[in-house]
Amino acid sequence: MARRHFNTSPLSQRPEKDQAKRNVFRYEPPDGKAHKVPGARPALKAIKSRLIQVRDVGREDHFDVAPYPLRAGLRVGIMPIGMRDRITSIAANEVLVSGRRVPILGAPALEYTRVDLTSCPDARVGDEVVLVGAQMDENISIDDVVTFRKQRRGADLTVALPPEMMRRYLSSADAAK
Repeated sequence: MARRHFNTSPLSQRPEKDQAKRNVFRYEPPDGKAHKVPGARPALKAIKSRLIQVRDVGREDHFDVAPYPLRAGLRVGIMPIGMRDRITSIAANEVLVSGRRVPILGAPALEYTRVDLTSCPDARVGDEVVLVGAQMDENISIDDVVTFRKQRRGADLTVALPPEMMRRYLSSADAAK
């Protein structure tokens, strides 16, 4: 499998130095435009999870003490990615569920994040949640997250992925799809 590695002259003159910087260049060149280099593709295709709980807000008491804005008819979904998984570095303010953009509700908890499923009445436990990537006709790109999080480049998002997060590596044929 052919791989394209980017390097800068100071690093190529001292290959034993700055391993971290050389690893970043494997994800994108120094100018951050890997997607514009012929034949190069981003190393990260998607960040996905699943809904582990879906609830309709049915009562109106205690709205004033909720950790996020509540309203009658609100439908809340829970995904098992939270602060411990560095969601504040790897996601924008919305995710994809059932091919629709849905907002993240309030601040993430340590091990989970709430999403507003009001616009997705068909969403069920087990449905896919996309933080980065495509679902049906919608897409949340790495650039969307980088812009929202005010990061410098897409490699910042890739490096932010915690080592505990499960990864699935694709062949060249799968990655091109």
